[in-house]
Amino acid sequence: KNLHQPHPTPPSPSASHHHRQIDRRIDIMTSHQHIIPESSASVGAGQIDLSDPELKEKYEDVKNEKTPSKWVLYGYVPKSDKIRIVGSGDNYSEMLDELTSGAPAFAFVSFNLESSYGSKGAKFAYITWTPDGVPATRKGVMHAHSEQMAKFLKGFNVQINARTEDDLAEDVVLEAFKKVRR
Repeated sequence: KNLHQPHPTPPSPSASHHHRQIDRRIDIMTSHQHIIPESSASVGAGQIDLSDPELKEKYEDVKNEKTPSKWVLYGYVPKSDKIRIVGSGDNYSEMLDELTSGAPAFAFVSFNLESSYGSKGAKFAYITWTPDGVPATRKGVMHAHSEQMAKFLKGFNVQINARTEDDLAEDVVLEAFKKVRR
């Protein structure tokens, strides 16, 4: 009787090398994972910092038809991805006055409009302002930041991406609402 059992074939050097590479990648991935809360992030990570509770409060004021607030304008804290309140108010033209060349911003605006059924009520616009003069590094992340702000500012009827003040003329914005109602 043969008591000698055959030895398993040792893995080839390339297979062994492959497994070490996978194990190394897994180690690298797990050692570099960071849990970033949805409301905060570090500069350059592609995430914006929405941790200031006033950001949500001003948004809710605009959503609430019983408050006088009709708009809130958000911008960046200088040299960071932290979002701050630039201004808020009850007159759309005031918001336009707050926009500055070279400074990107996001706005949430309420318009009292008549629906296609004849009833009146608040309709909301989300505006991304990326004028000429915005540094290339900031322009490069604006699309991702705009998407994050859209998730933060839920419940808008139209989204407007503006580069010039003409893009935000009241008749242009109202026309955008009409297109949605068709």
